Amino acid sequence: MNQQTKTYWTKKFLPHGVALVVFLGLTIAYFYPAFQGYSIKQGDIASYIGMAKEHNDYRAETGEEALWTNAMFGGMPTFQIGLLHQANLLTKFDKLLQLGLPHGVAMAFYYFLGFYILLLCMKINPWLAIVGALAFAYSSYFYIILEAGHLSKAHAIALMGPVLGGAILVYRGKLFAGTALFTLFFGLELLANHFQMTFYFAFVLLFFGLYQLFAHVKNKDLSSFFKKTGLLVIGVAVAIGANSGRMLTTYEYAKETIRGKTELSADLLGKNKAESSGLSTDYITQWSYGIGETYSLLVPNVKGGASGALFYDDVVNSFQGRGKAKKEAIKNLDKVDPQLKNYVITQLQKGQSVNTYWGAQPFTSGPVYIGAIVLFLFVLSFALWKSNLKWFFLPLILLVIGLSWGKNFLPLTEWFIENMPMYNKFRAVSMILVIVEFLVPIFAIAALDRVLKDKEVLIRNKTILFVLGALFIATLLVVMQNPPLFFNFLSARELFQFAQENNQKIVEALVDYRIGEFRSDSFRSLFFILITIGLLYAYATNKLKQNLFIGLLGLAVLVDLWSVNKRYLNNEKQGKEYFSWQKEAEKFAPYHASKADLSILQRELNLRPDLNVLIDQKVKEYDRPKGMNRNQFKESVAFGALNLNTNYRVYKLGGNAFQESATSYYHKSIGGYHAAKLKRYQELVDFALNSETQELTQSLNALGPQAFAQAQVLNMLNMKYLIYSPEQAALKNDFANGNAWFVDSIWKVESADQEILALSNPKFDSKKQAVVQAKFLNDEGVVFSPSLSQGKIELTSYSPNAVQYSSSNKGDGIAVFSEVYYDKGWKAYIDGKQVNYVKANYVLRGLVIPAGDHEIEFVFEPSSFTNTQWLSYLCSALILAFAFLAAFKWFKKEQLHA
Repeated sequence: MNQQTKTYWTKKFLPHGVALVVFLGLTIAYFYPAFQGYSIKQGDIASYIGMAKEHNDYRAETGEEALWTNAMFGGMPTFQIGLLHQANLLTKFDKLLQLGLPHGVAMAFYYFLGFYILLLCMKINPWLAIVGALAFAYSSYFYIILEAGHLSKAHAIALMGPVLGGAILVYRGKLFAGTALFTLFFGLELLANHFQMTFYFAFVLLFFGLYQLFAHVKNKDLSSFFKKTGLLVIGVAVAIGANSGRMLTTYEYAKETIRGKTELSADLLGKNKAESSGLSTDYITQWSYGIGETYSLLVPNVKGGASGALFYDDVVNSFQGRGKAKKEAIKNLDKVDPQLKNYVITQLQKGQSVNTYWGAQPFTSGPVYIGAIVLFLFVLSFALWKSNLKWFFLPLILLVIGLSWGKNFLPLTEWFIENMPMYNKFRAVSMILVIVEFLVPIFAIAALDRVLKDKEVLIRNKTILFVLGALFIATLLVVMQNPPLFFNFLSARELFQFAQENNQKIVEALVDYRIGEFRSDSFRSLFFILITIGLLYAYATNKLKQNLFIGLLGLAVLVDLWSVNKRYLNNEKQGKEYFSWQKEAEKFAPYHASKADLSILQRELNLRPDLNVLIDQKVKEYDRPKGMNRNQFKESVAFGALNLNTNYRVYKLGGNAFQESATSYYHKSIGGYHAAKLKRYQELVDFALNSETQELTQSLNALGPQAFAQAQVLNMLNMKYLIYSPEQAALKNDFANGNAWFVDSIWKVESADQEILALSNPKFDSKKQAVVQAKFLNDEGVVFSPSLSQGKIELTSYSPNAVQYSSSNKGDGIAVFSEVYYDKGWKAYIDGKQVNYVKANYVLRGLVIPAGDHEIEFVFEPSSFTNTQWLSYLCSALILAFAFLAAFKWFKKEQLHA
């Protein structure tokens, strides 16, 4: 390679190399505890580890995937609980792009990389593209979701950039490279498995397509538009093929979840729920961004930031802290109005608190802040960015903001729920603001790129620059002058609470404190806007060189966004411990067994002494995680062995059993935690289980364990143990029906309404009766014999994907299995021959078993998973080959220029 060629390649790759170093360096600097044996404390990751414990143990034990788990809600598919689709080769390429970084940290790096690729596809100056990547990646919500553990969401957001970049290349005429890039990253976008984010991103692609249609019609080149669009459609099809297993199972499963249709009637459910084929409007809009709260795009603390107890850390440190932390806490509290300080301390001592957040959402982990600098440049772009694309993306931005308001702007949201396909499948409408966070930096960087290419544009438009600056400054100053004129500083809940307490002085002190916090952040935004105006003017008047201008502006963007993100995900310590971080071993063992959990373990091991030998063997064979002591390790192995070799259920009282996964970490739970539980099971909870739980709680005090005799639903769900207090031994239920049982009679009903109501009927006896809809008796090819026997049936083998039983009965009998009904994959076999089974007792399975001795097996073999593996492998291999060929062609072309 001669010197000229070396110079060419150095010049070509230098900015990209610097970009990677900057992105990696900033990622490591922000997340440096991750490289010292720590991981972020992520609530959703802890919940995931609880819900996924059984199938993760099964994978470690067998090397196979558990397609079903009995760890929660009596049983459900694992399609949305970390199921690995090994046939999709894109998973390996995805890991390659993450450079071996810890998963949560890798998403932060991915933010940079994805947006940088997009800006390069837009022909943005590479050095400026680095600044653009900072402006996008540090948008506050993107770091807030990392702290919460919403990693699939972060993954999907990070991949939006290169997908749009590929589409841009295609419409620019780079058909081969653009299609390859688009297909590769759209395949990865689907792989991220956050279909709500992908659905929202589809709006961006749709509006971009409309812009391209407009441009091609204007140029009288419609045939070219259809050719290019056709290539993208093919790319989408191939990407879907690569992810076919995940997508088909999700599509099939979604129809059976709380997002799908119900069997129950409008009369029983209520008209509004019955009319919807998805989630209810109340559920969809529970997290709606406040209209005034949208000001957080410019001023982060407009509503107080994240939810939490006001002054909590300072109060605790002032009482319990030591040294510097205690002095700092006392200093902070001394600045607060004495009446307010005393009130807050009194509330905390009562176990209550004043919230730091005073917005309309139930709670929040922080605001959506895109940066004062970025927002100012976004508005400036309408004077500087030449592309008509801005006039297509602007309506989308306004639409998205309106949709984020949800119940606060209900007519728009209701129209979308009723008319937009799939819109009623997703909750937390505030999340759609991700599209604003994606598009606004594009506008901002496009404006700056125009300035770099023609700095005179600023001189020609200096009036616009200063007028716009004056408008931003005037807006901030006017709002700061009289904040209550524009915003409420008390939430609706607080207004009610303080009205009851009738303490006006505390209200005034709290409002004054919050106004002070708001003004402080407003001055902060004002400062960064002034810096931006100054840098633009200095560059336009030749007071700054181009590289220095880019560097200083990038630094200002970084300081602005970085400092806000540090409020919500930081490396601060109390003593030697981090606030936001935990030892890596704690991440993988987030729960500690209670006395109740250990009592169940001990009882079951006494019944199964063979498991003790297995546990001792595994303890010797397995590597103990760093940071976990021997007793904890053996305890973890013991619970894992118990779960993979036994099959009964545990129910935990106290709190919300259907919003926690700690029980699922140790046992097969009747409760659980997941956003896509089976609708049938949720309806069982709503119409039968909740009321039965209340009755059981009351009767336990009077009757003790004898009260279990009347718990028909819990007994049919095979609840062997009840945890009524974590600090007490679990109660054993001797009345549980077991894994399967023969019944005496069929309670025939005509509808789903009658079926679910029968379960709460005082006449229903789950041990003797099976409630079955007539359609199963008449239309499903199941023939019931009039001869019903009291035979014997017992579980002989258990795994998540298959359960085996042996039966013995003198006459033909009907058995009910305490296994959740899901006919999209579970198949029944008697002595190796497939047979039909029915839905019984609304959520369970019923089966006719002939007289005699038989082996019965239920096997989970969803064709949506098993029949798509070859397609996934073929399409993902094609995508990678196509991408490699495109890269090779580009390299050969560049060699000619070199």
